[in-house]
Amino acid sequence: MPCPPSVEPSAADPEVRAKLDYEKNLSDVARVAQLAKEIREELERAGQSVVPASLVAKSEEMAKVSKRIHDRLKTTYASAPKR
Repeated sequence: MPCPPSVEPSAADPEVRAKLDYEKNLSDVARVAQLAKEIREELERAGQSVVPASLVAKSEEMAKVSKRIHDRLKTTYASAPKR
């Protein structure tokens, strides 16, 4: 007797998509927090007159990650059923 094919949830399934988005959001929020902490520490070390070039790259990455979170949230909640 053949084994039934395993049924794996698809990313097209709204519940699976919501779970994946939730996990990505948590990961991205942690990254934004880490970048913010690193930027603050570098600014404090550098003082008022010097801005390290690495801060620009970190702030750009923080903006990109924040935008991903924002876009994901808009998509998730725009398609969510209203209560």
